[in-house]
Amino acid sequence: MHELSIVADLVALCEKALNAEKAKKKGAAEQGDKNRCDISDTANENTNSANTHMDTENTENTNIADTNSNDENDDFYKNLDANPQASYDIFGSKSPQIRELHVKIGRLSGVEAHYLQNCYEVFRAGTVCENADLIIYTQEIVVKCKNCGFSGDLTQNDFSCPRCKSSEISVIDGEDMYLMRLVIE
Repeated sequence: MHELSIVADLVALCEKALNAEKAKKKGAAEQGDKNRCDISDTANENTNSANTHMDTENTENTNIADTNSNDENDDFYKNLDANPQASYDIFGSKSPQIRELHVKIGRLSGVEAHYLQNCYEVFRAGTVCENADLIIYTQEIVVKCKNCGFSGDLTQNDFSCPRCKSSEISVIDGEDMYLMRLVIE
């Protein structure tokens, strides 16, 4: 029963895709951190710069007290140290999960859809696919006639052209199994 090995391969592909998605999210978060401006440092630099260019006469005339820009107890600076990425981190901490696997099985692929579904139901427990649905599409046999040019589905297992009855046909689709879509949320 090769359906079990197919399910094992599907789960392995899902693990790779999920790891790639996590790495992509992690890379985006790290890039966000690199682009983030540390407001408190900028505020301190600007305050220090303003204080060095300020006349003492202006300070006395305007009754502006000398504020210590390095005073960490000030509420203003505490608020500046707040992480503006916090809401993103809470959102980003939700780990992506696989929700659906869409598989196309050709009639000539040698894979039995009901066996694949049963193997998947048993094998997915404890894997990244544990909560994912397997959605199977069956692909009919699509042929092209070399004599008359007919292209279409074979509805019966008669491997001759439905139009001219020639046996000179080539199979275009329906021999393979494909993982068509993976839904990650």
